Amino acid sequence: MLLKHSGIYLVARAVPAILSFASLAVFTRLLPPQDYGVYVLVIATISLTNAIAFAWLEMALLRILPAHLDQPHRLLSTVLTLYLSIAAATGLAGAITAFVIVDPVMRRLVLFGIPLLWAYTWFEMNLVLYQVKLLPTRYGLMMSMRALVTLGLGSLLALWGFGGFAPLIGYCTGLAIAGILIAGHNWVGVRPRLDAALATELARYGLPLTATAALAFLVDTTDRFMISAMLGDAAVGSYAAAYDLTAFSLAMLMMVVNLAAYPLAIRAWEQGGMTAAMPQIRQNGVLLLAVAVPAAVGICMLADSIAEVVLGPAFRESGARILPWIAVATLLGGLRTFLFDLAFQLTRRTSLLIWAPAGAVVANVLLNLWLIPAYGIIGSAWAALAAYAFALVISIAIGRKALPIPLDMPQIARVLFGAAVMGFALDRIPAWPGVAGLVTQIATGVAIYGTCIVLCNVLDVRTLLLERLRLLRSGSAPRPSPAPATGAPPPTAGR
Repeated sequence: MLLKHSGIYLVARAVPAILSFASLAVFTRLLPPQDYGVYVLVIATISLTNAIAFAWLEMALLRILPAHLDQPHRLLSTVLTLYLSIAAATGLAGAITAFVIVDPVMRRLVLFGIPLLWAYTWFEMNLVLYQVKLLPTRYGLMMSMRALVTLGLGSLLALWGFGGFAPLIGYCTGLAIAGILIAGHNWVGVRPRLDAALATELARYGLPLTATAALAFLVDTTDRFMISAMLGDAAVGSYAAAYDLTAFSLAMLMMVVNLAAYPLAIRAWEQGGMTAAMPQIRQNGVLLLAVAVPAAVGICMLADSIAEVVLGPAFRESGARILPWIAVATLLGGLRTFLFDLAFQLTRRTSLLIWAPAGAVVANVLLNLWLIPAYGIIGSAWAALAAYAFALVISIAIGRKALPIPLDMPQIARVLFGAAVMGFALDRIPAWPGVAGLVTQIATGVAIYGTCIVLCNVLDVRTLLLERLRLLRSGSAPRPSPAPATGAPPPTAGR
């Protein structure tokens, strides 16, 4: 089930990922680094505000909804009431902030940020619903709609001279259209109504995560604000372009695995406790590493070619220097978030989640204060790598007291071997220019790594392929897949 759902989510995320790459390529060509820097700073501010005000509700919904799937309306009514209440409070706070700001550009950004925050949070909550309901097609449709409108409308407005507001308007419009037209059916028959018991359950699980979510976003965004303060918005744009490029590739792949793996781990835990969950977690970890490690190695080896093809001329030199460091940092951050933090989420000991991002924020700020003045934006990339590594160590150390995360070391060793072989081969392949050259290099790396994975039989891939070939040769219909070890029922809504 894990491989099947991950494959579906990969397809569902492929179109929005391609569109996101296209948006990055277009915006870094249509906008100067300073305007792109304004855009990413606004998005970072919105993400941080969402983490403080709304993210606890999204994470609580992800964890608690599986127990209410038979009768979800009572829970959704409570969630809707809480969402509207927080939206009203943030709207009032934003209006007051805009009233006291003197700079007219900043005032417009704050006023525009209010509906952008509401649309962003609504979009994220509906993604959670589709993830829990095992509806990856709907999930991908929402992501594609947002990316398509952002690219189309944002590019048009950039050509008309809207500057940094162009992608912001496109992004907000895409969020609103996807959240209303595609996901509106999720709320048919749901009316705002507060159930005190459910609200307490949501708050008890989610509120301790508020500080954790805020700190996690600070790890991701503190460097951008510090670069802006020390080096200016143009430097932020150059740095963020490379950072976002990694997010649209490596982080997206890790998210794809987690979208399939997390609900399966939750269901296994709810139905069979630790005994049922351990095999699923072990399998989740192998697949996460099997996808993320070769992707990170590929980004490191092909950084120059990737920057040349994807980024605009003003962003390429800095992007090529930053990409390898951010790729490794993203890999470490994803391992903490999607694997080792499960120890706190499954056991509902969410108060312990705060220590890893808190340590990372402190390390990130201190290292940026030292490294940015001395080395510029590459110093900030080094700081990010060190901060993510520190957070991973903290999560592993503290998480072992809540729930030791099992690792299938023989399988992981095979994954590392395959990635090493791929990296060695890519290092020996000449760097061909242009899109065709990059595609050829990527295809070669995938073929080499895939061959190693099959030969090493990672996650029984070779066994499954041989079984499928045997069935095809014999003309027999494939036998139904056995029920997963977690005890979860086979998905009927995955489409």
